Amino acid sequence: MSIPTGIIEKIESEISSIPEVRKEELKSLAGIINESVKTMGKAQVNFVCTHNSRRSQLAQIMFWLALNHYNVSNISSWSSGTEATAFNYRMVKALQEFGMNILKLDEGDNPKFHIRTGNANENTLLTFSKVIDDVFNPASDFIAVMVCDHADQNCPFVPGAWKRFSLPYLDPKAFDDSPEESKAYSEKVFEIGREMFYLVQQLS
Repeated sequence: MSIPTGIIEKIESEISSIPEVRKEELKSLAGIINESVKTMGKAQVNFVCTHNSRRSQLAQIMFWLALNHYNVSNISSWSSGTEATAFNYRMVKALQEFGMNILKLDEGDNPKFHIRTGNANENTLLTFSKVIDDVFNPASDFIAVMVCDHADQNCPFVPGAWKRFSLPYLDPKAFDDSPEESKAYSEKVFEIGREMFYLVQQLS
């Protein structure tokens, strides 16, 4: 499976619906990323939430997708949590329905996944739930983007982070096991998707 061109076009067409206040926040984050590339030759963006199961995973994947789509180099996408759990199966399903090619590599409590868009020349993304200082993640000079209020409030200092930025999203977990579950997760994919595409558009 590969992501249909129309899906990417839909995300790009929805960028105009991002509130201006949010666009200014995203521009500020883009400025930090650009500064990292200018001063260090690269930017390592680590999206952080409490459990590294939904929002941070989604932000990492959509930022990675946008970087690939716009052929941006020297910027990498990561995710982590203040504790490790698992990449939630509901978010995995929502991303598969979006068009992502997701391969589950093992059956443990915290399985690893390979993410692809289906493009022949594209790198795969390996993802699983992990804490901020996991050896898999960059240990220093990264930009910590806090995508949930809980992690933002309870992790005011991120060891190793070059910069810390707050960009919270509401948790689709509130709709788990309800009739609105599938719709809520799909909407979150497009919400974070259009904001990550807008963010990458602001990178120089």
